[in-house]
Amino acid sequence: MMKELVNFFLSSSFLKKSCFLVFLGVLCVSCKNFRERNCYEDKMFIDNGKPNVNNLDNTIYKSGSKFIYSIHFFKDNIEYILELKGLRREPILVQKKDIDDDATRINKFILTVFKGTYKSILQDQTIIKYDYYYDDCPIGALSELSGIIEDERMIYLHPPRTSSGFSFFEVTPFPSINFPLELNKEWTGNLYIHDDMKQYLKINESQIHSKYHIVGKEQIRSKTMGVMDCFVIHCKSFAKGKIVSYCKYYFNEKFGFVKLDIAHRGRTIIIELKAVK
Repeated sequence: MMKELVNFFLSSSFLKKSCFLVFLGVLCVSCKNFRERNCYEDKMFIDNGKPNVNNLDNTIYKSGSKFIYSIHFFKDNIEYILELKGLRREPILVQKKDIDDDATRINKFILTVFKGTYKSILQDQTIIKYDYYYDDCPIGALSELSGIIEDERMIYLHPPRTSSGFSFFEVTPFPSINFPLELNKEWTGNLYIHDDMKQYLKINESQIHSKYHIVGKEQIRSKTMGVMDCFVIHCKSFAKGKIVSYCKYYFNEKFGFVKLDIAHRGRTIIIELKAVK
């Protein structure tokens, strides 16, 4: 009897099942630890809930809402995956066949609209937070605060700009729209980049000039969001008179910016709205 038990515990089928269960347990604990670590390390990013007067006239980016986006990178029509390497989380793009199973990856981010204010920044804006994910597993210690202006004149959205793969957003046109929405409408914008921001994002540009042009209307069809009627905005960004990026933004009057198609330094970056909660 003892011999039979020993043989059973040493059998390949039992070991495979045991290893699989241990793997599932580690995976669940890992994701749980990511969440706990994210909440613990980012206490400064917790919404204080104090009413923000800048939120009162928001019709799209309303207090407490969450906008869930996917992000995909392409070069020469080949998709690349954003990986973060080492303790410094240096971003690199790799093809699917070259994925490092031990590396942190990002393919999703969530924009959360704060109900409250933040005492030291963005006194005249709606406060938002960006969190980064790979599928449904959060990436700890990468949250960042930013802001949105939404009023009867305009919507001006500060995009995610962590140095872990999102520096390109600093030199591409920030998603913005001027009301009323009209075909052939044009406007411009200027961004001055401080030296500390240049150092943090590892970029060289000190000033970005952007041009926007509403060129038409299109429907975006999404498996998760359905059919969305959008205004299409063509954008360009310039630094020292040279083009830095070409962009095509899709704006929906109910959900805001639902798709960003960005061409920057030989890469195409596609960002799509997947859900609003």
